[in-house]
Amino acid sequence: MIAPNASTAPANQPRVVSSRASVSRLRGRPDTVLAIAIGLLTIGSRVPWMMHLPWAWDSVLYLRAMFLFNATIHQPQPPGYLFYVSLARLIDLLVHDDHRALVWVSILAAGLATSALYLVARFLYDRGTALLAAGFLATSVTFWFYSEIAYPYTMLAAGTTILAFVTVALRHGLLPGARGAAVAALAWALMAGFRQDLLLFLAPLFFAAMWGRPVRDWLAGCCAGAVGIVTWLVPTAALSEGFAKYLHATMRQGGLVSSSSLFALGFDGLSHNAQVLGIFLGKGIGFAFPGLLYFLFRTGLHPRLRNPALGWLVLWAGPPLLYLCTRAHRGLRLYVHHPASPDGAGCPWHDAGCTRSWPRNILGHDPRRHWAALQVTARSTRSHCAPRSRSARWQ
Repeated sequence: MIAPNASTAPANQPRVVSSRASVSRLRGRPDTVLAIAIGLLTIGSRVPWMMHLPWAWDSVLYLRAMFLFNATIHQPQPPGYLFYVSLARLIDLLVHDDHRALVWVSILAAGLATSALYLVARFLYDRGTALLAAGFLATSVTFWFYSEIAYPYTMLAAGTTILAFVTVALRHGLLPGARGAAVAALAWALMAGFRQDLLLFLAPLFFAAMWGRPVRDWLAGCCAGAVGIVTWLVPTAALSEGFAKYLHATMRQGGLVSSSSLFALGFDGLSHNAQVLGIFLGKGIGFAFPGLLYFLFRTGLHPRLRNPALGWLVLWAGPPLLYLCTRAHRGLRLYVHHPASPDGAGCPWHDAGCTRSWPRNILGHDPRRHWAALQVTARSTRSHCAPRSRSARWQ
């Protein structure tokens, strides 16, 4: 379904090797070394520019969750991201700084994302394509920015890329039988403990990977997935004052997101969300657009050159893009304009040196005022957490 056998593919079709050849290539030492090197290079390039203060209001919520995890009172906001906060707490044992631990999670996740993307592209295409894809991701201005702050978006990128590799491996036979299906489903469910939207975004890809497998494989996958979900859902609800309050807070948070959706605002909401998403993609990967347009033009003129792996890329990228167009968060515009522009990305570190006009946020105010208030909030949060012992933070 993904890649035809090399022996039966037409001679003029782009080279997409068979499953057996892909597996043998990934077991080679050069690709393993390259994947690790790309991840380490990504991590090393982020360390000198680590953010020292919370970026926005959600960063403060994650900081407060380091002190007391309770999604019902938005520490952090529902659905909670228990594994994300827990990983930051583990790193905090080494760095002894709550905010720095959260930033380290973003940096490490960025390295994992680039390494995983190299492996996915190497599996589906070739080494040159894999290097190009990983390089585009590592040098994207938006991806780089979010790997320097206390936000879980690079963790979301790492999760979706790792799970994309799992689904491709599942489809190509690296995870055979009921045991392989269980391993893949368990990985999917456990990664959702870092970002629950992975359950939604990766569902089409997993269903495509499982298509045609026997019923026992589906049963094994469902059982393993349920176990994985329970590992984070039950503790999250227990730490959030019980299932009833946790569910109510989560549903209420979902209603806030829906307020700017296609279903609430109609075509105006769709056009606004698509425009903002277009700006974000243009700022982040605009340098790759010429190559993408050439690819679309070439495959449009010559349908026989279409790559079977393209279907997997559509299943992978389509759901989150569709979600952002139809049900984008009303704060997405603020996230877009701050990191995507030189002013928004530079002023938090060098506020006194900003002479150009700042982009206005969704309320029409100068963001520097919000930065001043945010810094006060961050310092008060730090002073509130510092006297407490580490063992008391979750009590």
